[in-house]
Amino acid sequence: MLDKSFDAAAAERRWADRWEAGGAFACGRSHGPPYAIVIPPPNVTGNLHIGHALNNTLQDALARYERMRGKNVLWQPGTDHAGIATQLVVERELAKRQLSRVKMGREAFLAEVWKWKEESGGTIVRQLAENGIVINEIIKHALAKGHTAPRYHALTRPTVAEAEGVHRAIAIAEMAESPVYIVHLSCADALNQVRQARDRGIPAFAETCPQYLFLSLDDYGEDFEGAKYVMTPPLREKANQAELWKGLKMDDLQVISTDHCPFCMKEQKELGRGDFTKIPNGAPGVEHRVPLIYNGGVVENRISLNRFVELTSTAAAKMFGMFPKKGTIAVGSDADIVIFDPNKEQTISSQTHHMNVDYSAYEGRTIRGLVETVLSRGKVVIEQGAYKGNAGDGQFIRRGTCVAI
Repeated sequence: MLDKSFDAAAAERRWADRWEAGGAFACGRSHGPPYAIVIPPPNVTGNLHIGHALNNTLQDALARYERMRGKNVLWQPGTDHAGIATQLVVERELAKRQLSRVKMGREAFLAEVWKWKEESGGTIVRQLAENGIVINEIIKHALAKGHTAPRYHALTRPTVAEAEGVHRAIAIAEMAESPVYIVHLSCADALNQVRQARDRGIPAFAETCPQYLFLSLDDYGEDFEGAKYVMTPPLREKANQAELWKGLKMDDLQVISTDHCPFCMKEQKELGRGDFTKIPNGAPGVEHRVPLIYNGGVVENRISLNRFVELTSTAAAKMFGMFPKKGTIAVGSDADIVIFDPNKEQTISSQTHHMNVDYSAYEGRTIRGLVETVLSRGKVVIEQGAYKGNAGDGQFIRRGTCVAI
């Protein structure tokens, strides 16, 4: 049902105004209309990412694109609304011009995936997999019993619902004869579905995120502070962490991303006081991804140094068709280089991080490893913790075909 408190038109006007001020990111409430947009500054060769606002059509998205003067459209159709598969017919025409990615979901997309493969030379289906229909019923039952605290976000999304979603996504991709990439995999039950598929020779790939390796169900606690950790999939029982690390070591998981989606506690997460379903889903994490994985993986002897580099850089570049331009240091590749001090310690804190959010999911955690300098295409953009880049430094990169990894 449409959340009447969300004014998409007004939000769009605000974001359009911010375009003139230099770019913006914003999104609708996670349990209202699933609506998100990223607008680059006009001087950046970037992209305009328009999410799905209930029954908005592709034509609506393109109209916004023209009004906001975006450079490239990345359309992410919702997968729970009728008629969306037909939009891919239009999207294939867009692909011939500027569309870089289509995120596809459920059974209705099967025939269109085949057509896309034939016309584009290949595709990879990306899927955040859960059984949303069942989860919604569990949530209704919890709310009816008065269970409204943030921890119930996790307790109403069981691991078996994620595992079932992963199984279904892999099965559909198998029928479509397409590779499938599971995003944000959080638990052993879901990982086992990927393992079984890969053992059968199915091109199934998956990523996990630092929060599932270092945080657990216990972090929700009993009070509203647990809202910091409301994300999807939710944090799991701690026993899942060892299985995820094993999956990373044995190549059942190929990438570590972050699902960086920072909402401040003040005025944003607070929207869900008294009802966990109204807490915006997401948490900050991109700034500390590399040192967290180095400390938890290499320092604590879970993965090798080479595997650390593969999981945080090379594999993603290959997976999404950007290798060898990205993901390696070689003649002819972009000089994207991180100079990393493996011995220096740091204590993570919202008081010192650079992310524009009022908390850290890893507050007070001391880790070994520190990013000192970052070069982008040979230009220093971070030096001793300070940003040295300029607006307009970014470049749009068109994805190619997935490279075997």
